[in-house]
Amino acid sequence: MIFGSELVRAANALPAVIRLALWSAIESGEFSFIAGDYDDGGGRLCPLAAAATVAGVWDSQTRSPAHEAWGIEAPSAEVEDFAAYFDLASDETSVQWSIALVSRELETHCDTCCSEAAA
Repeated sequence: MIFGSELVRAANALPAVIRLALWSAIESGEFSFIAGDYDDGGGRLCPLAAAATVAGVWDSQTRSPAHEAWGIEAPSAEVEDFAAYFDLASDETSVQWSIALVSRELETHCDTCCSEAAA
């Protein structure tokens, strides 16, 4: 599994507010996840689109402007990096495996993530 460690690195490189929203989206059980696209048009989202929905910066059609952590004109470099490694890891294994890996990583660092996001 070549891309698992890069996915973990990319998850940890996300700004705290995004890590918290990502953790909330995954743990909520409200989303079905996909890789390779932000939204499949059938109700399944990539984890970042689900996180952006939880954070109120995306409504499945448009991204709200001026959310620096997510990106102003386009997704931030950290968001793009995570999305790329999520897709690669999912192609290499499965979407479920990648979600479980990210969930474990975020759970391990949730206290730090939550306190950083609140600051």
